[in-house]
Amino acid sequence: MRILADENMDEQSVAPYPLEEIHTSGWNPDAPNAYQVTKMAYGGNAHNPDKTRIVYNAGVTLAGIPAEAHEYRLGSRSALDWLLERYRVRTHNDSGIVNDPNDWCVETGNPRYIVDLVKRVTKVSVKTMEIVGMLPEPLI
Repeated sequence: MRILADENMDEQSVAPYPLEEIHTSGWNPDAPNAYQVTKMAYGGNAHNPDKTRIVYNAGVTLAGIPAEAHEYRLGSRSALDWLLERYRVRTHNDSGIVNDPNDWCVETGNPRYIVDLVKRVTKVSVKTMEIVGMLPEPLI
């Protein structure tokens, strides 16, 4: 259990899961907006999502997400579902305040922060499910 606690408490130092980064033709990693995110989504469509892929932005798709990553749940959703919901640009209706996760990337000087976060959350999710799978069945 200590391994699981360490992984979940310090997700910033977890090695990223080796997701494949697929770039569109002409995509430039040095462009100022290369890693900016507006709203991530799973591949496929609303009626038939492909949860092995996350369309990060118009230039970047992350592929190779294992099914186990979706089994780790935070309440009613997977950690990846939660991440896709929270890490998008939103404007509060009443105040007009914009919540932009890209601001943190700029502030820390790490434009890849959100891409790497998706990879780390995938790793923690898979590792958690591996550990849970090794636990003995309850005696009830």
